[in-house]
Amino acid sequence: MAKNKSTISLRSYQGKRLVSFLRNGDYAHPGETEAIIQVMSKFPKNKHQVILDAGCGLGGTAFFIKENHWGNVIGIDIETNSILHAKKHYPSLEFHIADVNNAKQVFDDRTFDLICLFNSFYAFHDQTSALLSLADIAKSHSKIAIFDYSDPLISLRTPLYREGNKETTPFKPIKINQIKELLRKTHWHLTELIDITDNYIKWYSDLLNKLLANKNEVIEKFGQPLFNKAHQVYFKIHDSLLKKMLGGAIIYAEKQI
Repeated sequence: MAKNKSTISLRSYQGKRLVSFLRNGDYAHPGETEAIIQVMSKFPKNKHQVILDAGCGLGGTAFFIKENHWGNVIGIDIETNSILHAKKHYPSLEFHIADVNNAKQVFDDRTFDLICLFNSFYAFHDQTSALLSLADIAKSHSKIAIFDYSDPLISLRTPLYREGNKETTPFKPIKINQIKELLRKTHWHLTELIDITDNYIKWYSDLLNKLLANKNEVIEKFGQPLFNKAHQVYFKIHDSLLKKMLGGAIIYAEKQI
């Protein structure tokens, strides 16, 4: 029996695999390795540095960061099959099935030098709680990098935007006019905000083109409903980016003492 449309999600394991197929690597975020390099270029490479990839998905980003010598990377994600995939394909790295809000329970007294989030922050039900949780496992003066969708308006209410509930994935872009205060009250100090909307437009244009160019193979591998969902979502995102109703940003912050 076909799945109900409401259960079809690109944040599911199958959804991540579809995106991974299109991006030719285990990356669920736009920009693939180009985006990782752009975000991580702010930080020195140090094999002794301990990095957390929060919302690591299939593990490709964590592996790329480790292989390119930024440090020792540990990944967490709430989606069980994604972590099983990551453990299977990247056995040299450490991965945990965990809600970001409960990270302290996973790591006990372990702390991190750097925390990165690649297009996972928007899907957190409680972003305030998540930032507090991450601050709790960050070392003094630790850095955080958030690569994600941004809301350039005071109040974004497009068909894309939905608060979600405990059973669905929210779509909550970074509110540019509120992020400094949100970071401050969760023990982080904003150090830099970079608008990368033009990059997002290019990346989603490329992704849509790949989806359509590989339509038959995508349907064969993942089914018509998931293809339809991907086309619908990526078209809406791309359209919203072009209309400046949605953006992309990199947020850099440092833990407050």
